[in-house]
Amino acid sequence: MSATNPVAGLFRRFIFPSLAEVFVAGEQVRYYERFHLVYVFVRIWPALVISMVSLVVAASLDPGPAQLGAGLVALGAQAVVYYQLIEWSVTRVVVTDRRLFQVSGFLSLQIDSILVEQLTDFSYRQSFWGRALEFGSVRVESPGQVQSIEHIHYLKQPGEFYQQLGGIVIKGGPAQRARQDMVDELRGLRQDLRRRRP
Repeated sequence: MSATNPVAGLFRRFIFPSLAEVFVAGEQVRYYERFHLVYVFVRIWPALVISMVSLVVAASLDPGPAQLGAGLVALGAQAVVYYQLIEWSVTRVVVTDRRLFQVSGFLSLQIDSILVEQLTDFSYRQSFWGRALEFGSVRVESPGQVQSIEHIHYLKQPGEFYQQLGGIVIKGGPAQRARQDMVDELRGLRQDLRRRRP
């Protein structure tokens, strides 16, 4: 009989949140990715520079309060780097047949989502460096609403993301669903009429 470690379970729950609680029953995942590594670099390069400069300054100083201060600055900058790396490792962008959402959070959980049927426009951009390093950004819009997701930058495999989202919006947009609902209702009425006939 194996005993589960409650500390390990708590660590897993807070550090690496389960995405099972995010999905709705029957939802089909079409795209599931982390952000590109460029996302991490953009967020950590200032802290890396501060850390290196602080270490060089600390090495050049005589032992004392100034060296300790420079060392603490370097340590703080390295903590920022590690935090951003862990945050990147748990953040996901997901497209399902019903929703577009972003799940993030290290020690906390944040889910930003928008229903695919609410999307009216979306655009895809890829700069020179984006094409060279294979990342891009997408902007999504829905009519008359402030949404939690507007721009998604540093997407890995942005072409696949765009194709998957576009395919779902075109096939499952409001007009298509309204037409399908009408067809289903007419089928139901036809079956009712057949049952009532002697």
